Amino acid sequence: MEALDESVGASKGAGASGAPDGSPPLDLMAMFQALPIALLLKDGSGRIICVNRACGELLGLPPDDPRAADPAGAPAQDLLGVFQGDDEEVFRGGAVVEVGCSFWCSGSAERRHGLMFKRPIYDPLGVPAFILCAIVDVTERRKVEESLRASEEKLRSLYELSPLGIALTDMEGRYVDFNGAFERICGYPREELNSLDYWTLTPREYEAEEQEHLRSLVETGCYGPYEKEYVRKDGMRVPLRLNGVLVTGSDGAPYIWSVVEDVAERKKNHDSLYLGALIFNSSSEGVLIADADENIVDVNPAFSRHLGFSREEAKGCNCSLIGLGLNEDQGTSLSEALKGQERHESETWARHKDGRRLALSATFSLIRGKDGGVFRYIMQFSDVTERRRKDETIWRQANFDPLTELPNRRLFYDRLESEISRAERAGQILAVLFIDLDRFKEANDSLGHHAGDAVLVETAQRLRRCVRSGDVVARLGGDEFTVILCELGDRSVAEHFARRINREISAPYVVDDKNIHLSASIGITVFPEDAQDAESLLKRSDLAMYQAKYEGRNRFTHFTQSLQQEADRRLTLTNDLACALERGELELFYQPIVELGSGRLAKAEALLRWRHPRRGMISPGEFIPIAEESGLILDIGDWVLNEAADVALRWAMNYEQRIQLAVNISPLQFAERTRVLQWVDRLATLHLPPGSLALEFTEGMLIRERPELQQQLSALRSIGVEMSIDDFGTGFSSLSYLKRFCIETLKIDRSFIKDIAEDATDRSLTEAIILMAKKLGIKTVAEGVETAVQLRLLEQFGCDCVQGFLFARPTPLDEFEMRFIKEAGGMLRMDPMADL
Repeated sequence: MEALDESVGASKGAGASGAPDGSPPLDLMAMFQALPIALLLKDGSGRIICVNRACGELLGLPPDDPRAADPAGAPAQDLLGVFQGDDEEVFRGGAVVEVGCSFWCSGSAERRHGLMFKRPIYDPLGVPAFILCAIVDVTERRKVEESLRASEEKLRSLYELSPLGIALTDMEGRYVDFNGAFERICGYPREELNSLDYWTLTPREYEAEEQEHLRSLVETGCYGPYEKEYVRKDGMRVPLRLNGVLVTGSDGAPYIWSVVEDVAERKKNHDSLYLGALIFNSSSEGVLIADADENIVDVNPAFSRHLGFSREEAKGCNCSLIGLGLNEDQGTSLSEALKGQERHESETWARHKDGRRLALSATFSLIRGKDGGVFRYIMQFSDVTERRRKDETIWRQANFDPLTELPNRRLFYDRLESEISRAERAGQILAVLFIDLDRFKEANDSLGHHAGDAVLVETAQRLRRCVRSGDVVARLGGDEFTVILCELGDRSVAEHFARRINREISAPYVVDDKNIHLSASIGITVFPEDAQDAESLLKRSDLAMYQAKYEGRNRFTHFTQSLQQEADRRLTLTNDLACALERGELELFYQPIVELGSGRLAKAEALLRWRHPRRGMISPGEFIPIAEESGLILDIGDWVLNEAADVALRWAMNYEQRIQLAVNISPLQFAERTRVLQWVDRLATLHLPPGSLALEFTEGMLIRERPELQQQLSALRSIGVEMSIDDFGTGFSSLSYLKRFCIETLKIDRSFIKDIAEDATDRSLTEAIILMAKKLGIKTVAEGVETAVQLRLLEQFGCDCVQGFLFARPTPLDEFEMRFIKEAGGMLRMDPMADL
């Protein structure tokens, strides 16, 4: 450069001794052009004097282009600021100045980066005359550096942002570097970790295992993965999974890079998955998992136990394999079972591998995927076939009559209420028929309960045949049945069915080769005309049924308001009668029984009367049936017997004449054995003369053939009480029971005596009864004798005694004793008013 300086200086001073245009000598220019470094020469005013070939190629400036020396030219303009900004410093200081720059590369749109080195060129006098600029293109190097810097930043970001703990330790276990995740895992801040070693975090129980991994690290250059625990700063242990590699540091020493993963959540999930798998495999409930197409993905062992299909047989098959169904016949899919919900519980049916249908209590669930579509169906179930069978058995036992298999009273009410609601919505009518078998009790007592049950079963079948499939037939109990007739056009349709039932029931029943003839009394109520609720409909049909019985049986009767009024009246009487005995409203009247021929007072009958405080005397025909239906007859009957026994004792003690007192006994009173024994004890204490007291009861009580009845009558007869059949001829008369029970007296019913003078049949029957009794040694008493003609005919037939208005009406005790014992001396005359 000194030669270049001298050449330049010489050219300045000598003028023509150099090149004609003032350029450097040719040997220096050749060298200038040949250098591979981009060079340009600039004078003191900032003009570019020349550029070498490398610079021209870099900047796109041909060396012979005059514009290249123009600072305002386009190529030079890009570097003008670089030239001007540091020229003064170069001239002033004489030192090399390094300046960064950027420029457009020749033939490219890419902006290049470079370093420009400036140094002064001196003339022979030592004065700076030129500035030589060398330009080095550092674009590629800068790209590499930037790439390395970016990579380093990314690595550092990954290092710091990694959820995995990363730590660098030396071979002594001291921590050299670590990321934030490692700090969080350990629970120690950075400044504390820097002062800790490996064994502060690692429990000593892992020491042997750690030594083994360290040997592996030295031999292979890596270790892991393996799991252990760290002790956090708070003392808690955290499970970890570690991997590590052996590296050499910039100082040539070995170090260990470790990657530490907190697996607490993973272990929790693993434990949950393990627990889920354990529950899945050990659950007593069957589990089926299916995909969106309802193909079976998996089943648990309980599924196989319940339905018989092995896991291998079930997987991959469609759910139709198990034949799901909401009932035994109708199939369904999992999606249908969910009913549009994501979870649904219901009872369903499924098919066992062997073809059996099983009842299942199932829970259906739907699991959606990330796209919101169906990912999995899950079905969990228990086999409730046996439970359902037991429930159905219990339900049938609670709602059906076990003998006839008809709905019982409970289910009848449920069905009736349901039909009422339906009829109300549809604006229709329905009818309730209350059916009671006539004379069933007598047939049951006579033929036995086996025959009675057979009759009830046959009756149920007949009733079903009489009605339509949608109607309801029920048995309320005993021989009481009901029918609900649905969707009727009018009440006349109910009469049509009632007539059909009457015809069916009237047909003979054949039981054990015996014909049994029964009939039915039917009460009819219609909704909504007669009642608007189930209880009222049934009660009023019951009232109508009793009216049908009263009117002669084997018929039907509609409910009317008059029947309700009568029922209300009977209820009032029942309530009043319940208090009548306590209030002293009951009393006994006495009617004489006269011995024919002698006209002597032979017997008397004690007849119950009720003197009501508001209604006056109430007829026995009105209140005695009420007493028997309500059960009040038991206490009332005991009172009557005790009163009559006291009167019989009074007569025996006060009058020489022997007068037998007869008392009516209800069959209900003989139903309790202890009650009859109490009578025996009570009467035995009175020491009545034999024959002083007679008990009158109807034939029906004797033909029931209760084993204890014979013993009860024998006990009464042993203390001198005689037995008399009341209303003979109106029941099931039989010579065998007369002999078996040692009956002393037959009382011929007043229905035969009433028309004895005009009706040849009544006359013949009365005569036959009297003749039969004489042959058996039994005395006869004719009831209801009111005329002299009746009296003469009875005398002709040989009747022993008569009773009736012809001689006297029933009278209170004092009047009876005065008129017929004290004044008449026991001799009775006909009442002159009797024929009027």
